[in-house]
Amino acid sequence: MQGIVFTVLSDMLIEKFGMSFLNEVLDELDLKSGGAYTAGAQYDDEEITQIVLKLSEKLSLPVDEILKIYGEYLFPRLLERLPNSSVDMSNLFNFLSQVDSVIHKEVRRIHPDVYLPSFECERVGESQLKMQYFSKRKLCSLSEGLILGAAVHFNASIKIHQTCCLKLGDDHCELVIVRE
Repeated sequence: MQGIVFTVLSDMLIEKFGMSFLNEVLDELDLKSGGAYTAGAQYDDEEITQIVLKLSEKLSLPVDEILKIYGEYLFPRLLERLPNSSVDMSNLFNFLSQVDSVIHKEVRRIHPDVYLPSFECERVGESQLKMQYFSKRKLCSLSEGLILGAAVHFNASIKIHQTCCLKLGDDHCELVIVRE
């Protein structure tokens, strides 16, 4: 997993709970990296799982809720790294429709060995977008959080419904985003 995912998670935990909380979480885990991350490096996927499970235990929150909160926090930090000239920023649905074709293509150009989820999008009228999420990581809740973060950026009021999920044995997750 790309290091930025870990560095921004560390930033969020420091901002919300303090450095001592972050150190406590990392000290309680046996992480291959030792809990030291750099944005451009790659780390074992298992590390994010271990950290989020520990956070779930310490904060008494479900893993999916932690991932959504984190995704919303992560979105603006990823957006600031994206070359604006390549992405249609006119509205939320246009932006989300470009995740695979433009945004992930740009990420792969910079980081050719990165593993990213893939998305297929379908517009359903003016107020609905269906996003199919495919990933071995099964982090659809993180994607939901990223979408919520994007909605905040675009000042869009939305609801997200999940109609199928990898974690329930389906071959993909489907996130239905409805503009209110």
